[in-house]
Amino acid sequence: MIVSVVDRIDDLSAQARSAAALEAAESYYCSLPWYRNFAATCLDPGDRLALIELSDGPGRPIVLFMRTRPDRFGPLRARTLAGLSNYYSCGFSLTGIAEAPDGAARIAEWGRGLRRAADRPDRIAFDALDAPSPSFDALHAGLRAAGYLVETYPQFGNWYLRPDGLDFDAYWAGRDASLRNTVARKERKLRREHRVTIELLRAPEDAEAAVAAYETVYAQSWKAPEPYRGFAPGLIRTGLAAGAVSVGVLRLDDRPVAAQLWVTHRGRTTIFKLAHLEAVKRYSAGSILTHHLLRHAFQDDRTEEIDFGRGDDPYKRLWLPERRQRWGLIAYEPATPAGLAYALRNLGPKAVRRAARWLTGRNRGR
Repeated sequence: MIVSVVDRIDDLSAQARSAAALEAAESYYCSLPWYRNFAATCLDPGDRLALIELSDGPGRPIVLFMRTRPDRFGPLRARTLAGLSNYYSCGFSLTGIAEAPDGAARIAEWGRGLRRAADRPDRIAFDALDAPSPSFDALHAGLRAAGYLVETYPQFGNWYLRPDGLDFDAYWAGRDASLRNTVARKERKLRREHRVTIELLRAPEDAEAAVAAYETVYAQSWKAPEPYRGFAPGLIRTGLAAGAVSVGVLRLDDRPVAAQLWVTHRGRTTIFKLAHLEAVKRYSAGSILTHHLLRHAFQDDRTEEIDFGRGDDPYKRLWLPERRQRWGLIAYEPATPAGLAYALRNLGPKAVRRAARWLTGRNRGR
């Protein structure tokens, strides 16, 4: 097992085996370009990057990109080890876990090592996990086997569609009539009153134009300012360079009024960020842009899945009809005061409810 704790992500990516594993990541949210931008724009004061490489031989290692951060529970000082993710992350998995049939055993060995360390964390946190999945199952079983108290909880919904040979016209015919009629009617009105252009920026040399268009629209949209201002521009620049990000822009009379940031990696596409000017809300400019970009995605034979990122906003189910749950997982260290306090606060009420149900059932059986 290799554990590196550093301040700069470039120091971590110099480890050839881990870098190779991250380059082969199934999810863009666990790839080296994603982590590089995340580390450059989303770390908080006191965060330290941690790369964990779990290997028992010459094969591909299991790689966890994480961060350690100071924490508190009331008067107690605490330390949290968390996956390198936040509310921007639409998924999280252990890189290399699919090729490791002993994943839970490796996680358990890592967890036991953490518990023996002088600076052991009081809790270990992961989010945006699919369940069941190799990552979720290995973390849940492995950390429990290591002696942690493990909590899992539903975190957010993810709306998606797998085309499976469906062409765009058939897909669109299956949407709700009110959505189809609204998009068609509003686009006719928009084109009668304005000169409309729709562009898809996805080449590395388009990066600055894409950033400018997206930020212009976002700044005049209904959305609150991003808490990490550099994240979206960095994602566009690194993502276009990696061939994984595209920015769709709808312009009226050469003025950008709607913009969307899409992430595509290994056949899976996320409608990641979208914004439009309040002044053009009556035209449904955002829906018109979504309609055109979806048509483009369906025309790409490599598209295996399209999803809407994080959250259960009502409009998402109109476009993409299937829903799956993403999960969070937290492991508490019962041998430290802060870890035990966290566990009692979060797991205690559940234990009381389970005990009450057991006692009620037992009394009924008498």
